[in-house]
Amino acid sequence: CASFGSSRHDVNTSLTAAGMLWTIADQDPGPRGMGRVLDKLAELAGDDRAEVRNCAVNTLFSCVMGLGDRMDNGRWRDCLRVTVFGVMDLAASRCEGGRDAVDGGKAAAARSSMKAAQTSSRYRVSVHHSRDSATKQWATTQMLTLRGLERVLRQFFPRLLSMGAGGGDSDGGDNDGESWFDSAFLHIVSVARRCASIRRGGRDALDLRTAGADLLTLCARLACRAGAGAASTPARVGTNMQVVDGALRNVKRGGNIKR
Repeated sequence: CASFGSSRHDVNTSLTAAGMLWTIADQDPGPRGMGRVLDKLAELAGDDRAEVRNCAVNTLFSCVMGLGDRMDNGRWRDCLRVTVFGVMDLAASRCEGGRDAVDGGKAAAARSSMKAAQTSSRYRVSVHHSRDSATKQWATTQMLTLRGLERVLRQFFPRLLSMGAGGGDSDGGDNDGESWFDSAFLHIVSVARRCASIRRGGRDALDLRTAGADLLTLCARLACRAGAGAASTPARVGTNMQVVDGALRNVKRGGNIKR
């Protein structure tokens, strides 16, 4: 499937292959099977075709969400620290590299190379003018990675917190005694803060900044005393006010209305 996913013959073949990798992981949810599937999806997440890599990123996180309950401590550690962080770092480096190229006056060369790549393919893909640069497309990939990581934290944060606690590298901790998930969580906060504070890119990086701010807010809520419950429960504020006969009235606790 990974070979078909990397094939330049047809984009649809690559997209179908990415979906088949999820099916393979579902049929073979063991540590070795999951590891191979996630590694191949991470490899496809670095494809230079935006459609293929975005599909690979979404499939990767969907696979983690669907099979996360079957993953053990070591598989979770490798999934976050190697696979997910590797995809995040790759997308960030491509975004920064694209911005530097644009700032140096190389935007025209980047567009011409992209058009040449599209022309050389068997089936040309129509690209909207708002997504006509490699930098914008890599920013979208980075945004999808942050959104996927947000989904994972919402669902599996208590499990990861309990798994990551340990005193040694063999049972879940680092060599210095720090929990592996503590260091991973700090890295997530750092990446979210960096994405939320991006100043370059204008409206092209708006979705990325929003995703970074949302992930940073989620991390802050998860780190509070209420934990995951506060992140999943919306805040409600009671004002003892009620609309009566089209007018806002003050309502007592007993249900009487002050007029």
